[in-house]
Amino acid sequence: MCTFAQVFAAQPAGIVQQENVPNMIAEVGKSVVNVQTDRSFRSRRWRPPDFFEQYFTDFFERKDSEPRTIECQGEGTGVIIDAGGLVLTNTHVISDAETIRIVLNDKTVLPASVIGKNEKEDLALLKIEGERTFSAIRFGDSNSVKPADDVYAIGTPYGYSQTVTKGIVSAVHREFKRGGKVIYDDVIQTDASINPGNSGGPLLNSNGEMIGMIYLGDWRGEGIGFAIPVKKIENMITELKSSQKAYERQANFKRRFGFAPVEEKGKDGEKQLVIAHVLSQSIADKSGLKIGDVLVKFQDQYVRGLEHLIEEALKVTPGKRVYLEISRQKRTFFTYIEVRS
Repeated sequence: MCTFAQVFAAQPAGIVQQENVPNMIAEVGKSVVNVQTDRSFRSRRWRPPDFFEQYFTDFFERKDSEPRTIECQGEGTGVIIDAGGLVLTNTHVISDAETIRIVLNDKTVLPASVIGKNEKEDLALLKIEGERTFSAIRFGDSNSVKPADDVYAIGTPYGYSQTVTKGIVSAVHREFKRGGKVIYDDVIQTDASINPGNSGGPLLNSNGEMIGMIYLGDWRGEGIGFAIPVKKIENMITELKSSQKAYERQANFKRRFGFAPVEEKGKDGEKQLVIAHVLSQSIADKSGLKIGDVLVKFQDQYVRGLEHLIEEALKVTPGKRVYLEISRQKRTFFTYIEVRS
């Protein structure tokens, strides 16, 4: 016969004792990284019209504003998932990034590149550059998570790296909605403190295993955060790895030509290539390409899609001029780019 005290003191197998939690967090912290990004955006500042400019305005662009480039930095959190340096984070953490840096637990800063992204599920897979062995996090079983389970979150809220917060699982299989539309389904809800910069960090169970990846906190109230279950993440890692070759081709195109196009449907329902990003001070920037321009022709060939463009573009030898036909606000103009090596 057991006494009440004996029953109360019994601990499930495999659960870390409370006094060992700091050691557990310290060990897991070796697998949690700060993801830093550099981005640049073009903005326009209004200025009063000049009398002469009314008659000498460039045909393709109004001159009543001055373009300027805004440089900004962003940061979030990531998790090392294998000893070779693969890092999981949220897509929105590295969106439009021109450069990515990984800051390890020991403050070492290393460059990283994107292996693959899943925009819909907001997951991105990065690869840390450099030859060394990394400490990988352990995955737990998110299917066994229950409301009221203790959980811990590690991240970089507002730039404070390796910040640890504690909470419980508030709900499982939760739908996250925005404006009545379901954005993500089957997520874990927690009351552990989640702030900007926590995105991409791990949600841990009491055994130091990752059971979810922090997605966001609900700004409408405190103590409402969401994490993508690790079981869903495991099912997508293979997909992310398989997209590495395609992403490398796109990254190579962006590096050589200075801009990144994406496929979109036009007003007529036909597929078109829209310039989504222009590298600051690149040859594309100096050639006058703007975000939102539609690429119509590449070297006198109509562009059929992103893969067709990349296939033709990567055939061009370095130093050669490439002529582009661009559509902007129902106007057409031509420019050229000198291909980088």
